[in-house]
Amino acid sequence: MDEQLLSDLRRITLFDGLGDNEYQWIADRVIVKTYKKTNEVISKNDDDNDVIFVLAGQLKVVVYSPNGREVVIDEIEEGDYVGELACIMDTARTSSVIASERCKLAFMKGYDFRELSKNSHVSSKLLSDMAEMLKKSTLRITDLSLLDAPHRVCAEIYRLAEESGVNNGRAVIYPMPTHAEIANRIGTTRETVTRILSDLQKKDVFLKEGDMLIISDINILKSMIDAVRA
Repeated sequence: MDEQLLSDLRRITLFDGLGDNEYQWIADRVIVKTYKKTNEVISKNDDDNDVIFVLAGQLKVVVYSPNGREVVIDEIEEGDYVGELACIMDTARTSSVIASERCKLAFMKGYDFRELSKNSHVSSKLLSDMAEMLKKSTLRITDLSLLDAPHRVCAEIYRLAEESGVNNGRAVIYPMPTHAEIANRIGTTRETVTRILSDLQKKDVFLKEGDMLIISDINILKSMIDAVRA
């Protein structure tokens, strides 16, 4: 029995509520692999349907523009999973997945995942996660369609702040993504992000210290975004 693997699998949010026998069933059906930063984990148009669980590290889901520019669609954190849509729909991959850092991943074959999804705990969590994914995708599409570049930057900073945790209106983002990474997420250029962040700092929207970005009042940032979204 691989106790380390079982311990790692217990951190996968999709498996919350499962018993020891079910965790062992999962452990018997996954293959663990490691990937270095920038390694491709999934290629767009691949016809495999493995579902991938992130035991350690972070992945990014990307597509590429005709001129080769990378656009980040989503980020998959430790404890999350990716690849379930191709598995459930039995279709080719619609995007690529790249390791953002060194990763430890568990791969499960599609037929095993479909069997696992019959479990009531897993199916309920899977539906909840897919609904949340749809909500996030709708908001991102709306922002890309309606917001100009400065407000898209504000929206991305606000999202990062919420993920980092807000305490009495204050948030600290650390480590702060590079300007190029932000640009890839919101569909603009690195130079544009640099200029906008500089302007926002001059307006005291936040304070940047090295790799740390400090927001003293996140409501100011939120009001700037809501004024345009409304």
